[in-house]
Amino acid sequence: MSNIDYYKTLGVSESASESEIKKAFHKLAYQYHPDRPGGNEQKFKEINEAYQVLTDKKAKNQYDTYRQYGGSGSNFNSGFDGFSGFQNTDFGSDFGFNINDIFTEFFNQRYRQKNEDIELGFDISLEESSSGLTKDISYKRFDGNRVVIENLNIKVPSGIKNNDTIKFANKGQNKFKDVPTGNLLIHIRIKPHKVFERRGDDLFTKLEINSLQAILGVDKEIKDLDGKEILVHIPKGIDPNTILKLKEKGIKHLHQSGTGDLYITVIIKTPKRINHKTEEILKNLEKELD
Repeated sequence: MSNIDYYKTLGVSESASESEIKKAFHKLAYQYHPDRPGGNEQKFKEINEAYQVLTDKKAKNQYDTYRQYGGSGSNFNSGFDGFSGFQNTDFGSDFGFNINDIFTEFFNQRYRQKNEDIELGFDISLEESSSGLTKDISYKRFDGNRVVIENLNIKVPSGIKNNDTIKFANKGQNKFKDVPTGNLLIHIRIKPHKVFERRGDDLFTKLEINSLQAILGVDKEIKDLDGKEILVHIPKGIDPNTILKLKEKGIKHLHQSGTGDLYITVIIKTPKRINHKTEEILKNLEKELD
């Protein structure tokens, strides 16, 4: 048997700490384990032997002393007084643990099975995002090797925003029983509204009036998001694109009291065609305004 330097076998220095020796061993054991593609049984035995010596304080001290006098790892293993050698034919150990157990633990830490999350999504209206709603859903998931149908009542809170996610812990995949169950993630999408645009918890809309109403002022009724009639006062002489604010007529705040505001952009609509009589009236009005 050729001379073996245990430190070189593990690729560590003679001053390496025990944690550094273990780290080097784990890396090499993973690389050369005979159960892996490309593994090397002889190389793995040498790595195992080096690890056993260098992590046993008494054996390491004996080995370091022996090396000072020109001894090799192979001679130390087979002939040094008081040291009985290693039994590695089944990759076991007489030192209280099994090398295969170390490898398995090392391997599993990196390739541990994981129960995946389940992600679903559904659309709600802008009104529902403000008022909140409850919804019954059904979905499939693994429970061990079985596929089961899960029924769940979902409460969507008032004030939820577009693309918000509701998380239900431990309601995802449960294929692997020795690891935590995955989660169920519900992604909420809010459909566009014909009248209102949501920005945060505020709502934005437009209100058209004619030129005369802009001059004289007018009270207009519009429906809010809940369908209730609200009165909007347009003051005399309002400028085009003026924005009026109605407090607390927007979206309910999520998980807290209060409501956003409603902003109304006033659009002044100018008629494209008018009859002769109307034109005369407007001309006389123009003289009055001058």
